[in-house]
Amino acid sequence: MCTTIGLTWEDGAVITYTGNWAARGPYTAWDGHWHLQGEQGAIMWRGHHVEIVPPGLPPSGWRRRLGLGRQRMPQVALALTNRTGVLAEFAAAIREGREPETSGRDNLATLELVYAAVEAARSGQTVRL
Repeated sequence: MCTTIGLTWEDGAVITYTGNWAARGPYTAWDGHWHLQGEQGAIMWRGHHVEIVPPGLPPSGWRRRLGLGRQRMPQVALALTNRTGVLAEFAAAIREGREPETSGRDNLATLELVYAAVEAARSGQTVRL
């Protein structure tokens, strides 16, 4: 089953989500593949690397022929990663009496987006956030 949902913010920003839990094809990491596109190009996150893609970059076959490429961003080495890093940050925030870098509060906008996506899919109407 594939789901595609489009949402439009009041400022004109458009977000399209396409997801499929039973897709056949290349492996996708648990955290997915992200492609953020804007007027000045795109940012792509694939597994463990981030690439900057200039605007108007032709399809991959032409890129190779023309010698054009994406700019791959260097990874920042972290002492702790994944759940270990998140739990260490959470413990440090409690000890220091501050909000952790990634807070449940950050997910409130995500929940708003999810509920709006469900409503848009159910009603077939645009949902403004």
